[in-house]
This record gives sequence, C-alpha cells and structure tokens, in this order.
Amino acid sequence: MKVFFDSLRENVTLDFGIWKIIILISIVSLTRILLLFWGAPIDIVLRFKISALLRKNMLSCILKRPGAESLKLSHGEIVNRFRDDAIQVENSISWTLDVIGSCVFALIAFAILISIKRKL
Repeated sequence: MKVFFDSLRENVTLDFGIWKIIILISIVSLTRILLLFWGAPIDIVLRFKISALLRKNMLSCILKRPGAESLKLSHGEIVNRFRDDAIQVENSISWTLDVIGSCVFALIAFAILISIKRKL
C-alpha cells in the first residue's frame, strides 16, 4: 500500500498493476472475515466452559459443607450469584483477550508507521 500511495504522490508508475493491489486487499479482507468466523465459535465455547466450570466449582464447594448446614444467604441471592458471578468472570476474560488483541494490532501498526517515517 505504501508503494501505491507513494506512486500517487510522485507520479511514478507502479511495478505491479492495480489489479495486484486489488487482489492483495481482497485477500487481506477475506482473511479478516475468515478469522472472525473462526474466532466467534471459539469465544462462545470459551465463555460456556468458563461459566460451567465456575458454577460446577461453586456447587461443589456448597455440597462439601458438612451435613445439612445451610448457607447464610437467601435462596434468591445464591441463584443470582451463580448467574451473575459466572457471567462477570467470563466477560472479564473475554474482554481481556480483546484488549490484548487490540494492543498487539496497535503495536504492529505503530511499528509499520515508524518504519515508514524512517524511510522518508
């Protein structure tokens, strides 16, 4: 893309045609689409596994209590904790992965910009 934009500014002919640039941009776009279609099911499975494991562990801790000892919370509050706490944990992990991906993207973009600046 740098060569393409440089050629627009300097009225230089491209070593490769406009069709190669269109094909390259199309390949990049299709790759991004495929990664999104591949990443969405992985995110869904990750979320379900995290919440299921957390709920299983919470129930296991409750069942390990001796005898018929009850919890000091109301039944509605216990159900809310099973639902809300599991959702909060799965959202935190999923959003953390999104932030890490965005940071990696920004670092790569910054490195490309710095390399272009040095060549000018």
